[in-house]
Amino acid sequence: MSEQITCSQALLTAGNACHEIDRVLRDMLTHHRPGYLMLPADVARAAAIAPAQPLLVEPAPADENQLAGFCEHASRLLRGSRRISLLADFLAQRYGLQKTLREWVAKNACRPCDDAHGQGIVR
Repeated sequence: MSEQITCSQALLTAGNACHEIDRVLRDMLTHHRPGYLMLPADVARAAAIAPAQPLLVEPAPADENQLAGFCEHASRLLRGSRRISLLADFLAQRYGLQKTLREWVAKNACRPCDDAHGQGIVR
């Protein structure tokens, strides 16, 4: 069942636990989606050797053409509006965009608000 709602899953064994945990975490951070780890009781009690290197995940580069197209289209839509409101939620935080969001709000004349899941994101 977890395959339908997660980006990555693993059944941990004493031999693969450290590698599989890192793999699932890397996928979760890359895809910004949940992961699933099945941790049997015997594996939970087994000794583990920590990986030699810390888990590093490089953010995927943005598609510049897609970004430019979005910005152009959004600007065209917003240009003709008398009043603009911005609704932010937890995804701004999940993608690490709080600072960018606050800067955009400060630079543009709009009314920011956040929903129950994103309380405090804009302010």
